[in-house]
Amino acid sequence: MNTNDTQNIDGNTYHVIIDSIGSANPSASKMLSDVLGTPVELIVQALYNTPTVLFTNIDGALAEQCNELLNTLGMVSRIQPSTDPLPEKQDPVDVGVYIHDIEYVPVVAKKLSEFLGCGLQEAFNLLTSDPCVVLGNVSESTAQALCDRLDTEVIISAPKKDLYTVFFGDNNDNKMLLHKLQSHLKYLKLDVDADANNRISNLDYKTAQDLWKKFQSTGLLKMINQSFQRFEINLVKVDESNENFRSVLMEETGMPAEIIDNVIANLPIQLEASANGKTVADKLKLYSAAGLNCTAHVIKPNNYKLIIAEMGDLQESKTVLAQYLSAEELPNKESPWEFPKPLGDLLYRCIADELEEAGCTVDYDYYIK
Repeated sequence: MNTNDTQNIDGNTYHVIIDSIGSANPSASKMLSDVLGTPVELIVQALYNTPTVLFTNIDGALAEQCNELLNTLGMVSRIQPSTDPLPEKQDPVDVGVYIHDIEYVPVVAKKLSEFLGCGLQEAFNLLTSDPCVVLGNVSESTAQALCDRLDTEVIISAPKKDLYTVFFGDNNDNKMLLHKLQSHLKYLKLDVDADANNRISNLDYKTAQDLWKKFQSTGLLKMINQSFQRFEINLVKVDESNENFRSVLMEETGMPAEIIDNVIANLPIQLEASANGKTVADKLKLYSAAGLNCTAHVIKPNNYKLIIAEMGDLQESKTVLAQYLSAEELPNKESPWEFPKPLGDLLYRCIADELEEAGCTVDYDYYIK
């Protein structure tokens, strides 16, 4: 029965089903909790795992009233006869967010906090986690509802269907771990070797979980769902006889036409700082077809090394850094200075932007180990 149906009420019983959280605010969970006498945590879980049967076997008049209330709260809901089959549950998904322009961080954080019913600082912490997964084990309709609210890149992953990458460094402890990992993979009859960048890629969910449970206690292992993996794309060579290379550079990267010749004269150069792992192969094909020879490099999670090449206003710089470091870790006047902890992509960019406002010249490197 469609939400907008105006059928005559008869003696039959009905279910009221929520298909999506829609545009509802977190306060709706509290209201439903009070009405139903159900803990708010269970209501939130029901809303994030739609379709959810909220009321069962109630009379038609009450079903219409309940459905109208849910619609008023912003939810996508409907009623159906109790004799109809119940909707099948969707496979759960995880939801990641990537913000390309840090000017939008406050806007995205506010909208995310409203969607999750949490504080701004908690939302910011979620956004700056690396990889950034803001929702886990929710329905695809919930993921789409969040996507509709956020004016930024949203990545939806079905974790049990996705592939995984294991990262490890190149020091002696990690070499021992690599040997154990590969021995275990051979025991599982999986002939998988690490690549030149000390990672094992394209592991299925079951194998990845097996490795994680067995080796996470070493503290040397990093694992990421490849749907949330980011890539740096670098331009290494240009076929200038290809008539499309200029237009593709301008359209895909926003490069101004007047600097293209200078860019070509100073290769290699970074074209994209953080490309989506799901689209990077297509991007490389697009660039290649236009005569742009590019390479893609995986960005490890929490792997940015922030460097202050030239210190600006020392007191302002310390005020910025004091939000993230203890007093003992703050810099003195000497340059260059390195942030003492590895950072994720967005947190690096946020801190770097604040330091540049304080007059610092900021650069970055990647941690090798």
